[in-house]
Amino acid sequence: MRQPRMTRQGALAGLAAAAAVVATGFALRLLAGLPTLPDAAADAFTLVVPGAIFGFLLDRLQSLGRPLLVTGFALALVVGGALAGALADARPATRRRPLVVAAALSLLTLPLAGLAAASGSAIALVTVAQWSAFAILLELALGHRVETATSAMRRRVVYAAGVFGGAWLLTYLGGRFVSAANAGPSRWLVSPGTTLAGTYDAGTGLTNTKDFYVVSKNDIDDPVIAAADWRLQVQGLRPFAIGYDELRGLAAAARPRTLACISNPIGGEYISTGVFGGVPLADLLMRAGLDADTSEV
Repeated sequence: MRQPRMTRQGALAGLAAAAAVVATGFALRLLAGLPTLPDAAADAFTLVVPGAIFGFLLDRLQSLGRPLLVTGFALALVVGGALAGALADARPATRRRPLVVAAALSLLTLPLAGLAAASGSAIALVTVAQWSAFAILLELALGHRVETATSAMRRRVVYAAGVFGGAWLLTYLGGRFVSAANAGPSRWLVSPGTTLAGTYDAGTGLTNTKDFYVVSKNDIDDPVIAAADWRLQVQGLRPFAIGYDELRGLAAAARPRTLACISNPIGGEYISTGVFGGVPLADLLMRAGLDADTSEV
């Protein structure tokens, strides 16, 4: 009869391996801008969830919605790794076990890459690489049935990597939650007869920059893009692409605009007014050339 201890050992090994791999994925996201599987899962969720449910969650979670999604899927991957480890350890150890584990988990999660149209190929490569690394770490931790000093050392190394990865994830994701919670402006509660002079210029009605509402759909961190690498591509009869410096060199205009979040309730805080400057979109579209039958941009 199968000993329960081995299944528990497999679950612990899978948990540690998954925590290490997921943490490495987020680290590479910070260092190299690589997409992660939790990112793709969050994108897929927003595409497939019914609009009524999405609106309900958005209204209540506000700026915490996206971080909660990414964190939830990251935790799901770690738990899934523990389950995969338990199942793998319940089978006889063979040379093909790492390949089977990597292939099975990749097939289960690759559909997410298809929904992440913006970076589907990159997500697919990251997914396969992630589960391949997971399978290798899992095999190092499980090893053979005969316990040796070497196999015990390998298992301790994987466990240590899992503890370090889990601690880093807790610190990193926890810090992002604090940032998201502080991103929104404080609710404007004003007693009758008072003014909002501290919030906006009463003479112009413009919101102070520091009080302008912030809502971000970025996963955990805002992307950092070098100005020299940024490009704007405009399609049309005469497609073109320009860099950041060239865009700033074009004729610009400034217009006062009031912005409100789509989920902002009546009397809510996610609405602000400011003067926005930049190159008019009409100028760029005229440069690209529009078909006479164009009705939407």
